[in-house]
Amino acid sequence: MDLLSISQKKAAFWLKQNSIGQSSKDEIAHLLDKAERGDSKDLLESFCKELTFGTAGLRGIVGIGPNKLNIFNARIAAQALASSLHEAKGKKSKLKVVLSFDSRLSSRDLLAACVEVLSANEIECFAFGEPTPTPLLSFAIREMQADAGIMITASHNPKDYNGLKVYWDDGAQVTDPYDDLMMRHYEKISENWNLIERLEGAKEIIINETLENHYFQKIEDECLQKILVKNHGSDLNFIYTPLHGTGARIFEPLMQRLGFKNYTIVKVQKNPDGNFPTAPKPNPEEPAALKMASDLMIEKKASFAIGNDPDADRMGIVVNDGGKAVFLSGNEINNLMLQYKLDQLSKLGSLPTCGIVLKSLVSSTMQDKICKHFGVQIFSTLTGFKWMAKKIKELEDKKEVFSFLFASEESFGSMSHKNVRDKDGLSSAALFAEMALWHQFHGRNVRAALDLLYETFGYFYDQVYSYTLPGIKGMELMQKLMEQSRDKSVLAKWFGDSKIEKIWDFAPGGTLGLPASDLIKLEFRGGVELYLRPSGTEPKIKFYLMLKDETNNELEIKKEKLAVVAKQYKSKIDEIMKGFQS
Repeated sequence: MDLLSISQKKAAFWLKQNSIGQSSKDEIAHLLDKAERGDSKDLLESFCKELTFGTAGLRGIVGIGPNKLNIFNARIAAQALASSLHEAKGKKSKLKVVLSFDSRLSSRDLLAACVEVLSANEIECFAFGEPTPTPLLSFAIREMQADAGIMITASHNPKDYNGLKVYWDDGAQVTDPYDDLMMRHYEKISENWNLIERLEGAKEIIINETLENHYFQKIEDECLQKILVKNHGSDLNFIYTPLHGTGARIFEPLMQRLGFKNYTIVKVQKNPDGNFPTAPKPNPEEPAALKMASDLMIEKKASFAIGNDPDADRMGIVVNDGGKAVFLSGNEINNLMLQYKLDQLSKLGSLPTCGIVLKSLVSSTMQDKICKHFGVQIFSTLTGFKWMAKKIKELEDKKEVFSFLFASEESFGSMSHKNVRDKDGLSSAALFAEMALWHQFHGRNVRAALDLLYETFGYFYDQVYSYTLPGIKGMELMQKLMEQSRDKSVLAKWFGDSKIEKIWDFAPGGTLGLPASDLIKLEFRGGVELYLRPSGTEPKIKFYLMLKDETNNELEIKKEKLAVVAKQYKSKIDEIMKGFQS
């Protein structure tokens, strides 16, 4: 059956459902009518397939149909979670789920839809009463000993998106076997909406501010230079923006409590607003998103600017280097924080002999060298904090003795403490500010601190190149690209037959002991590494280029040399993508 026939069949199924309101039915009928007249693009985009649980749960453009994010899919997902909880946990006196939502326009309605379904399944629902960051949800699950959690968010995606991130009882995003269990229930329920139980008008129990105070206390306990921060925190002048998201409500009391009081928030971006009027792409991975914060940093002669995405799990940084704004990569941010934390613990005599660090496979290998220097074990996982959290859970289940220290991935995410099991852009902001203050106290700005890192461990140049491929056509192109990337003859044509030394394919599973993933790693002569991977949260294909120079050459010479090499590879990647998109 072709995609158009599949889409028409699914649309007809949706039209038959009693829970679909008349306005939604009119919208579906309009899409069918357009398709009959030869314009099937919108029908295909909405009905050609089901949304699936990817790197960060269920996520898509808001709209009607199984391939869009709407209250109907939210109900299916909530029922799938409820059925999975009952199957996995058996008969408990009372199952408990924590819910939260970000600043997106549809988030409250989606949360309400989930509460109606969970409540009808005799699951107790606790929720934050206002837009709240993702890391607080993970913290709440663990603190309240809940059975699961749902975060209504599309993280850093544009305003047209929303999603549901599903968490298990350890406060981590759901992984196998429970993600497979949920997907099986989701597929079954999506074909039979009669399996959905609903209690219209069901209300959740609102979580009080005591839990947030516990979170603040945990972060304060993690501070490594408490006296320095308390006495000199106000010497640090910096900028903050939540990009119209949830961050400011938690960031302000957290920073005030720690002792950082000399900061300025970008006023027009402070309050939650799902339209993201000044940041259409509220992604701190992109310099354009932090332009207003960067400009304010230069105006106020601040040391740096911090930006969180709408659900405050990511953190971007721009530093002021003598009046010039310098945007740091995710790897640079994480390398700085990791080295600072291990160095301080070592100086304090508190570095555990059983300490562990985790990073994604596509993150900077400088972390491996830093950890080796301090005698700390480091594990590499697939991309996504759910895999890092899973590794921690495996160690816990095996009763292994270890002390978690730090986890990060290149896409501007880090987990600097053990009290959450997901990336946390707020505790990371606290750690970064402490690190910057310590260097300032010793006469260095952040850029100088980064150069000191390179002089100590070698120059590591890690760059990510992203290419957006939206819609059904984009999905087909990404699939084709990854298929051809597994063909040695194609790779030889792209890069030259003599340049590639080794090809790693992670799709079958078991490569480097990791689960199956749509990921390719190419090793070139001269130590160059290149990873290819479709994004799990956006319609993008990503290329991760990793270069390093550990010679005794001057740092500036190393930088110039690797910049030339990177330019050559970027040109080749652009050429490859141009061929695919033409």
